[in-house]
Amino acid sequence: MGGNAPVIIGAVEGPSRMVAGPALLLALVCLTITVSVAIWGASTPKQFSAVAADEIANYRSDRFLAEPDLWRVHLRSIKALEEATRDAQEDGNAAATAISISLRAFLGGLGFSLISLATLVLELI
Repeated sequence: MGGNAPVIIGAVEGPSRMVAGPALLLALVCLTITVSVAIWGASTPKQFSAVAADEIANYRSDRFLAEPDLWRVHLRSIKALEEATRDAQEDGNAAATAISISLRAFLGGLGFSLISLATLVLELI
């Protein structure tokens, strides 16, 4: 649509131009939002869990198994698991929101493009 905008705008006159021009501009804005949100939503840095894999591997060692207060290790593990689960859930929700915004912007851009094309077709008929 962007490359053909001058042709479309030049082919229509009067009120049709007042419809086609803003429709093309709004289509461009919506489709730009679509790409921006889709890329931003997919490439945002993700958080890591609070417990390293090496630390979890140490839980099998004799040092931890012989620990008299082993319940402390379990509490730390449960807390880290809760944080990791919460982070994963928040990342999933953020990605779903980005996809939803991107889809709405895409459909808006598509609709404005169709309005512009319909205006052109009606003008030419």
